[in-house]
Amino acid sequence: MKKVRFNSSPVPFLTYMEFYQFVASQANRIHDLGDTVLTDTELKQLVAVLIALSGDFNKLLLRVQKSLITDDITKKDKVRDFSISALRAAIRNAHYSTDEEVVRCSVALTVLLETYGDIAREDLDTESATIDKLVEELEGPTYKPMVDKLLIGANVVRLKTDNDTFKKLYNQRSNEEVAKDATDTRQLRNKVNEQYQLLCDYVLLKARMKDEEQYNQSVLIINQVRSHYSALKAQSKAAQKNDESTTKK
Repeated sequence: MKKVRFNSSPVPFLTYMEFYQFVASQANRIHDLGDTVLTDTELKQLVAVLIALSGDFNKLLLRVQKSLITDDITKKDKVRDFSISALRAAIRNAHYSTDEEVVRCSVALTVLLETYGDIAREDLDTESATIDKLVEELEGPTYKPMVDKLLIGANVVRLKTDNDTFKKLYNQRSNEEVAKDATDTRQLRNKVNEQYQLLCDYVLLKARMKDEEQYNQSVLIINQVRSHYSALKAQSKAAQKNDESTTKK
């Protein structure tokens, strides 16, 4: 029997919105492997049920969202939209530099931002996730040297800070609203999580017994998503501690 393990699950630490995205991402990515790869009928059934249940959970959250668009949240959303515009403007201004290297970096960063489209027009949850991904790229080894060359590190920090501020307020507000319908919400979340655990247990057992792409790829997807969300929560916790220490000073 092969030695196959899952990365630790961040489920206990996820907000309602994060939990939905976490589960739906894995279920949909496994489903998207397609019938050529997914030949196990039981596996496909487990995935289909999880997609359906997570869809029901999302509908509940969307209903709650309608009461989330308060003045404070709208203002914070506009602030981060301005930060996106400021970043784009800073990169665009570098096009006019007489330094060829600056211009080259400016063009490369412009291409990067264009791949993300009009971020500000996305729904609130998607915009938050998109900005997180963009900032991660801008702080990564490929684009960080370009950001430094253009001296726009402050713009990246501003965007990250404004997005984190929005998410903190939005998640707090969403959890408060969901709590008003706590019983149904908790029961449905538990039901989704039970189905998710069934899927994970099945995939792990099969992956240990059989060296097949459908199981190996499923394990890979589950571990990738778990690692991603665990990293996001760790970053959030570190940022919160930093904010608390700064406040105490």
